[in-house]
Amino acid sequence: MKKLLESILPRVQKYSKQINDESILKNKQWVLIDEHGITFVTYIFRDKNLLLVSKKGNVSKGSWEYISKDKILITVEDKTYLYRNQYFDDKILLLKKDSSELYDIFINDSLIDEGYDSLEKLEILFKKSYLVDEAQKNSKISSSYNSEVNILKDESKDTTNGAKANGKFITKLLITLLVIASLVWLILGYL
Repeated sequence: MKKLLESILPRVQKYSKQINDESILKNKQWVLIDEHGITFVTYIFRDKNLLLVSKKGNVSKGSWEYISKDKILITVEDKTYLYRNQYFDDKILLLKKDSSELYDIFINDSLIDEGYDSLEKLEILFKKSYLVDEAQKNSKISSSYNSEVNILKDESKDTTNGAKANGKFITKLLITLLVIASLVWLILGYL
């Protein structure tokens, strides 16, 4: 699980919401999922920092508290855990226990109805929702680059104005190279 998360997290974290976005966190059923799939442990973050934890229908009460924009304190059955937000949106809540390599993955129960009941299926959801968009952006960038190169080639063939045409060609070539360098920098920043 850790290997899977470490491979995909850096590419999707930019889409994450802040953990203190109560409109997404509260009053929804967040189901804990592990390497084997659904655990049937459901967390419901309520008003006044009340936490309900249901394990196969047996409910215990706990509490939760924001520590900062990316940390949350969760107390269940007299045990308190400090978590750091790794990824959060209306479908997935990925928390990492502070100062450890342990992750807890929660999914909105609506995803279970859609068939996302394992880590492998969640990976597909991430790729479908976010990484495909990145690939499409990169494809558009590549297409734009090819168009610029073709324009430059056509303009370099224009010899009616001699040195003036060469000067325009060199200027446009330099601008294109700067644009390409910027795009490469952006793309590498996303990977």
